[in-house]
Amino acid sequence: MSFEAHMHGISFVIVCYKSQLDLPSLVASIFQHTDIPHELIEIIIVDNWGAGEEQRITNEMSKNYDSSFIYKKSDKNGGYGAGNNIGIMSAKHDIVCVVNPDVRFITPIFKKVLTKFAYDSNLLALSGEQISKTRNSFFIRPEFQHPLFKELASRLLTHVGIFSHRFMALSGAMTFYRKSLFLDIGLFDERIFLYGEESDVSLRALRSGYKLGFFPEFKYLHLDWDLVGPSPDNIKYLTSSVFYYQDKHNVSCHGYFMAGKVHFSIKYVFFLLLGRKADAHESKSLIAMYSSKKIKK
Repeated sequence: MSFEAHMHGISFVIVCYKSQLDLPSLVASIFQHTDIPHELIEIIIVDNWGAGEEQRITNEMSKNYDSSFIYKKSDKNGGYGAGNNIGIMSAKHDIVCVVNPDVRFITPIFKKVLTKFAYDSNLLALSGEQISKTRNSFFIRPEFQHPLFKELASRLLTHVGIFSHRFMALSGAMTFYRKSLFLDIGLFDERIFLYGEESDVSLRALRSGYKLGFFPEFKYLHLDWDLVGPSPDNIKYLTSSVFYYQDKHNVSCHGYFMAGKVHFSIKYVFFLLLGRKADAHESKSLIAMYSSKKIKK
């Protein structure tokens, strides 16, 4: 039997928080570049904001495409992982694409993605090359990051496209998951509100004997061109997630936290020399966040 004869579909899970303007463009890119029948595509919109605009847009889109559309409203904004878990649990297909609203598909990749999963039953997740300002297709997990070479190592590995599941995690902007295996390892940890979910999934999959795959031929666009620098709120979520991650998995993320302190210490001195007192004060606050809790060595 040919692969096409028993092809399964893809459920797309899109978690929204005040991102309703991106929804129609993302969905349009899915159908514009699909190479599988529309009836094999399911779109699940999870409303993490709860204002109702996403429901109206979902209803309008369902009239324009001959595919299944589902709207789910979360009881509260439980974060990235909790929102995606709502969508994944609702998905009818075993292959689920978790995708951010600011992603756009630019080439037909779905048939090849399904083929990768069909011929490797141990593959839990896969992603491709992100075209964006940051190019964060994947990254080194925090326990393997070096305080002095964190940024250099990440940029170099991204540039040459070398991915190793043993040491790395896939970007959360767009990843395809096999639902059955993802359920086996417990889906996203909902105690992580934002940031760090990918590393947690990567390590749990690795310890369960499952694979994550990076395939640079699967390209997608991530609209992060207007991305601003790290804010105190973002760093608060990030450091809290990594502190939780190291305690949960009994690993040391000492290099990661030292890298943060080195980075913002340099910024602090730089801003002081330029007389930018407000920026220097913020950098000092961010240094304190990286130093606020006990770090395993």
